[in-house]
Amino acid sequence: MKLAKWGGGVGAKFGTDKCVPYSRRKIMKEKLYYILRIIAVIVLMFGLMGGGVYYVSSRFALYLPILSFGWWLGLFGTTTILLYIAIQVFFEAEHPITKAVYKIAAFWLVIMLYLFLSVCLVEFIGIFWWFPAVHRYCAALILTSLCLLYGVLNARKIRIKKISIPLTGLTKDIKAVHISDVHLGSFWGKKRLEQIVDKIIKINPDVIFNTGDFFDNKAHVDINSDTLEPLKKLSIPHYFVYGNHDEYAGLEKVVPALKNVGVTVLQNEIAYFGELQIIGLKNMLPDENTFDMHTKAGAETIKSALETPPPTPPINVGGKDSVINVGGKLPPHLWGGQGGGKSGTIIALHHRPDGVQYFAEKKVNLLLSGHTHGVQLFPFTLFSRAFFRYNKGLYKYKDIYIYVSQGIGTLLAPVRIGTSSEITEIDFTIYNL
Repeated sequence: MKLAKWGGGVGAKFGTDKCVPYSRRKIMKEKLYYILRIIAVIVLMFGLMGGGVYYVSSRFALYLPILSFGWWLGLFGTTTILLYIAIQVFFEAEHPITKAVYKIAAFWLVIMLYLFLSVCLVEFIGIFWWFPAVHRYCAALILTSLCLLYGVLNARKIRIKKISIPLTGLTKDIKAVHISDVHLGSFWGKKRLEQIVDKIIKINPDVIFNTGDFFDNKAHVDINSDTLEPLKKLSIPHYFVYGNHDEYAGLEKVVPALKNVGVTVLQNEIAYFGELQIIGLKNMLPDENTFDMHTKAGAETIKSALETPPPTPPINVGGKDSVINVGGKLPPHLWGGQGGGKSGTIIALHHRPDGVQYFAEKKVNLLLSGHTHGVQLFPFTLFSRAFFRYNKGLYKYKDIYIYVSQGIGTLLAPVRIGTSSEITEIDFTIYNL
């Protein structure tokens, strides 16, 4: 089924083909600010990694003096550096051996993080309660092992999070499921997808919203295999927008593979489901003055796409709750039923929780996103606001709700501490003024 596409160039205004040039100074300022943030994160990450390796080595020289501090530092430091390089080099590796090296490297970084935290905790306790060095060594290893065991089990367990959102324009309640960031690839495959599908079937929703990063990247899953077969068990409408990792996997393969198993892929397109109007956007920057490493720079932005309504009139393809090829040059201030469309209840899907102000201007009722993973690991979860304005859960900006999923999969190692792998069950209820 072909859906109406829309989206103008940079600065395109409603009803015109004219583009308004934007300030290069603003773009450079935004890029500089973003680059400085990235540098700060990199310095923090490598500072923590380097400091952690140094401190762990110094403590291990005390715990196990069979090796000197220099030997421990060389052992931990060299291993960490080589495996970090392996992650960068083998990120798209296809050979089984290099895939195995990638998995070991991903786990090693998590091991070093929690070994460092465990040693810090043991030494802190040792200030108040002295115990022998060998006992400290054993305690640190036990704490690290427990953290990893909990993290792996926690990541594997899929939790159902239930929320209720009142929406204007509804005459009946709708049950939806929101999934995001499955990351099929290095650690998650067909078995994981079967678990997800089985849980969705038990929820028995009316519709599914999927906000991207379904795949990790092209090297870690054969998109032409039977990996996606479990999705064929779902007989309910399933709407998908792609994320940055789907782009790494290759949209030329991802999009047809998902369509082949009954998923409706929206790329700057609108579809209807009952009383819901669904806007599905590509993975784009919020506007021409922003910069983000997780999306490609280009003429299309959330702002420009929303400024240019669909070019064709609505066409009902039949069925009470069917997908409809929509369009109609609706007023730029209102895309819902009062502006000439079928529905006044608008749900937007975009992989990253960005451009909220532009969705609010178009009277969108709800934005569904993912991408953040809730920052995935403690202690980084303590600084989530430094990474994302909207990190996880339900927010409200003016009249628009924003829900950000923590995702089902994981980035790098399959470990979650301080976050959960979630499927969100959303009850859209009638809003009574």
